[in-house]
Amino acid sequence: MKGLKVEHIGFVTKSIVKKKKELSAVLRWKSETRVYHDKVQKVRVQFLQFDNVRLELIEPADKICPITKYLEKKGEGLHHIAYEVSDAEKVLEKYRRKGFKVAQEIWNSVSFGGRKVFFLHPKSTGGLLMEFIEADR
Repeated sequence: MKGLKVEHIGFVTKSIVKKKKELSAVLRWKSETRVYHDKVQKVRVQFLQFDNVRLELIEPADKICPITKYLEKKGEGLHHIAYEVSDAEKVLEKYRRKGFKVAQEIWNSVSFGGRKVFFLHPKSTGGLLMEFIEADR
């Protein structure tokens, strides 16, 4: 797909507060948002900014959620790379026709002001979970 823009990098952690402090000791990450609770995903998230890079810190808000399972299995670290697209439905359909496996169907994300978001499964993307976020219109 031509001209994709990286929107952010997702990083899973047990504690947003602790991880933000650790990361900020190395680089001067600045808080872009407050920590907020995404009840649909059962996580708390905060976005940090350093130069032109956005980092999404993600911590579980519930003992029974995919991020809790991810942390138990793989530990803290890189979780996904998110790309901005102009039309999420068209992009998803294009990937489906090419045989890519969908990890999470389109939904209106609280984290992105209700914009459409979906994930492609790492089994069909070379091991990387990929998130696609529809651009503001």
